[in-house]
Amino acid sequence: MGGLPTSRYVFLMLADEKGDGGLEHADSTLMRVPRTCSKMSGYRRALHLASHEFFHLWNAKRLRDAALVPYDYSREDYSQLLWFHEGFTETVENQILVRAGATSPDEFLRELATSWTAYLQKPGRNHVPLTQASVEAWVKQYKPSPGHFTTTISYYEKGHLAGVCLDLELRLRSRGKGSLLGVFRRLMASHGARGKGITFDDIVAAASAEAGSDVRDFFRRYIEGTDELPLPAQLTRMGVDVEIRAPSAGESSPLAARRKQGWTGIVFTDNAIRSVAPGSPAELAGLLPGDEVVAVAARRTRTGEEATERLMDHAPGQSVEVALFRGGRLLQRRLTVAADPRKAFRFAASSTPEPAVRELRDAWLAGPAK
Repeated sequence: MGGLPTSRYVFLMLADEKGDGGLEHADSTLMRVPRTCSKMSGYRRALHLASHEFFHLWNAKRLRDAALVPYDYSREDYSQLLWFHEGFTETVENQILVRAGATSPDEFLRELATSWTAYLQKPGRNHVPLTQASVEAWVKQYKPSPGHFTTTISYYEKGHLAGVCLDLELRLRSRGKGSLLGVFRRLMASHGARGKGITFDDIVAAASAEAGSDVRDFFRRYIEGTDELPLPAQLTRMGVDVEIRAPSAGESSPLAARRKQGWTGIVFTDNAIRSVAPGSPAELAGLLPGDEVVAVAARRTRTGEEATERLMDHAPGQSVEVALFRGGRLLQRRLTVAADPRKAFRFAASSTPEPAVRELRDAWLAGPAK
């Protein structure tokens, strides 16, 4: 990024039982992490959080939405750019860890495949554009209605994957001369260093300059529109093998083995249904987000995990009675378990790409910041 915009940067870390999140400032960050961060999984989460908050030095603290310049705390301010400020920061967060050697290229691709697999299982991922999800964050995402998670997607989650797709698009179009980081550098020079707020059009212009051609269509389709992100096809062009398999392939737990057989389309929060996939057995049975499942097959369930285990005791084609509370009323619904239609993805660097493709891929995964 051409150097630090401050002479001193402070990481203030608070470790407690429920910690998970950070808040960026102009020359510091407050990070709240779980006490289990001493374990490897917690440590990696803390690394990701530190990387994310640190990049906010530029994106969010110096590159700011023009709608928020200057800050006005006397009224509500809505931004269409949270996918850029948070989602794209998550994209760079992962690249930082690769370039720092904290994540290997293989680990980076595995984590990306895990994120892509989880994303494809979100029924609301293409229901609203990222710009709309950004504007509605404060009135919907942080105060969700029972059906919210079926009709929207986090601007963090989809924004991150859209950032990966834009980065690949720029690298492929420019033959390695342009990148997402280049977009940030351009915007810092034209806006951030001058205290000038950025707009959607400014981002498109900077990306087009990086690509060497107009990329407005990318933003129209994937940021302002709801087209499915083109990640697998882009990765193939970048010399990455894309493998599609059953969602529980490689898992050995008894519950995972049962999940290979059946699917209901339910996602639980505690013992209440968080979301119901469109067209799923749960939707066909009349189950709704917010329903509190209390028994499956006449056996009491106290948590969503227990309910899932009971449901997965049934093979595809078998029906099962589900007891639930809805608005204080006890209801019975009969659900027919289906074969799991979802797919899991695996991304791995190809061993036989063309030299030019290998050069593009290696610069993306492990080379100097481009």
